[in-house]
Amino acid sequence: MGFSAKATKYLLISGYCILWGINSATAADSSQLIRLNQGWNAQQRSDYYWGSQGSALISYDIYLALQLAGSNELFNSAAHADKVGLLMDPPDLKNNPDNLPIGISKTVVPSGQFTGVYMGMTCAACHTGQVQYQGKQIRIDGGAANRFNLIAWIKSLSDSLNATVSDSDRFQALLKNIQKTNPSINEKELKERLQKDADVVNAQVKYSFVLPSLPGPGRVDALESIHNYLMGIQTGILSNVYPSIAPVKPPFLWNAPQSAWVQWSGIAQNPLRRNFGESLGVFARYDLKSPTPEQGLFDGTNDIRGQVKLEHLLKLLAPPQW
Repeated sequence: MGFSAKATKYLLISGYCILWGINSATAADSSQLIRLNQGWNAQQRSDYYWGSQGSALISYDIYLALQLAGSNELFNSAAHADKVGLLMDPPDLKNNPDNLPIGISKTVVPSGQFTGVYMGMTCAACHTGQVQYQGKQIRIDGGAANRFNLIAWIKSLSDSLNATVSDSDRFQALLKNIQKTNPSINEKELKERLQKDADVVNAQVKYSFVLPSLPGPGRVDALESIHNYLMGIQTGILSNVYPSIAPVKPPFLWNAPQSAWVQWSGIAQNPLRRNFGESLGVFARYDLKSPTPEQGLFDGTNDIRGQVKLEHLLKLLAPPQW
């Protein structure tokens, strides 16, 4: 089957950019952004970029107000997103009022032991590609995020939280930032919540991503990290933790809903089962320690409705022309 001249051009450009890693995604480049025709309208694209699956890594107000370790720069800055390889989109007050990077979501848990508002991660973080050629940014929805360095991102989050826990001046800066939108915030409660969030992220760094060597951008051993989180951290049985020694490129997502297998490793046929597991891998909270369900066992933050919505969106996603 032959390619059109336009498709061939994009194929050569994207191959060149991926080979050499030329795909910067700074906010300054947003005016040069080219969106491919992949079957989504603007609202559907936004729903994919920031729609929650139930990931609940740290408190949302802490995330927005947190400063980077050793700096006054906010963790949620476009510059930091670019440094760790997360993509940014032009400002969108309706769908992304807090200017989150693509793939970082807001999760609201209305009831249960995890009641609260959290920052989490969604599938767009690892499954949205972008390449740069002659100053133009070519966005590839559902493609591999070959710039995103998940390990660098979560380690920088851990360092920033720990620095704020240990430094009273940095904590006061966090408190003042939060008070801009929530003047009644309780300082003692915030300090306790900050410590709990730091403990959650530190456990992820220490046990979910057990790495003999760093995989670098665009590579992650997702299956092993999910196993370590669920069977090690969540159960408290740390002997279940194994090294993440098989980092691979995240797969593209177009045509996945139409395939017999929805996991490239051939271990899952049901997309919702796969998505439930993936949400655990990107930091949904889940109780495997309480004695009984009445006491909280199996309680979690997974957003099944959100996962179904995202799966329906993927059914509409078309591959790039090439």
